[in-house]
Amino acid sequence: MPRERGERDAADRAGACGLAIPPTDLSRTSPLERLLRASLQLGDQAEAALAKKLGAERARAIRGDGWGSRSDYSGCPEKR
Repeated sequence: MPRERGERDAADRAGACGLAIPPTDLSRTSPLERLLRASLQLGDQAEAALAKKLGAERARAIRGDGWGSRSDYSGCPEKR
């Protein structure tokens, strides 16, 4: 992944924490960039789908401990 793409991705993740604003129009981005953005949203989408069936608390518990894999690639840092 080119360095610039990684830097934009990091800036977008910061935007999710209120630190920067990610782009709203992705039509000018490359197919690879759109794929990466979509893949970064999969965890949130899966948790939302589980929450509809099982409730938010159970969905969060499953996401945090239920799949045997953990990635810190996206999301906001925990506030202390």
